[in-house]
Amino acid sequence: MNVQSELQPKPLPSRSTRAVRKFVAFVCIVAVMVLAVFLLAEYDRRQNIKALDELAQTVRDIQKADYEEALRDTYGGTTPQETLSLYISALEKNDYELASRYFIGTKQKEELESLNKMTEKFKSELLGLLKQSATSDGQYSEDRKDFSIEKPIFVDFKQYPNGIWKIINLK
Repeated sequence: MNVQSELQPKPLPSRSTRAVRKFVAFVCIVAVMVLAVFLLAEYDRRQNIKALDELAQTVRDIQKADYEEALRDTYGGTTPQETLSLYISALEKNDYELASRYFIGTKQKEELESLNKMTEKFKSELLGLLKQSATSDGQYSEDRKDFSIEKPIFVDFKQYPNGIWKIINLK
């Protein structure tokens, strides 16, 4: 080995070699950025799926709780007409607590508050309309789980899973 050749400076890489290296570095940086974007998008997608799964489970839990509560609720008749008759009877006895129980669970508190604010004159008029409605023909839904009477006052019913009919709405 020649000492003189070792001491001589090595030639600098040509411009084309530097350009190739810069291009390769650029491509690597772009590839890393694309991979990072893909991984972030995949992480976000998985987080969204997880959140949807949690939401779906929460909805199932609420539905199950509502179903179980509906099974335990025994206030109401075996027909819509019987439920209406029981409601009318409770109103006539001024038993507003009982009358409100003939409504679906989510409306019971609201109905009780409304009944407690009702005047005797309004109650008398309401009872008259309800008694007329009790003799009117109503209509079942296709699946026979809902029933409505339209005249002289609109009364909407729903059948609970235990077979008991509840009032949804009076208008």
